[in-house]
Amino acid sequence: MHSEDIPLFFQIKYILNIHTDWALCGKLLIPLSFCYHYYAYLVKYEKDWTVLDPFEVVDHQALDTYSVDDKLLVSMWHLC
Repeated sequence: MHSEDIPLFFQIKYILNIHTDWALCGKLLIPLSFCYHYYAYLVKYEKDWTVLDPFEVVDHQALDTYSVDDKLLVSMWHLC
């Protein structure tokens, strides 16, 4: 979570194991707004790749992404 309890999302592209270390490689999905009709966040991809330590991830809940009218949404079904 960052300011005002707005979540940050991360879409994993690769999971790497180097010796005993693990890394998640992917892109951040930055929330632009919340759409109550779909109960989902409207998001955009951050341009740069990011590497995360999987042991520092706050919530590892798998979420669905989908496109509606050329907009990318992250559904929040687990908050219902």
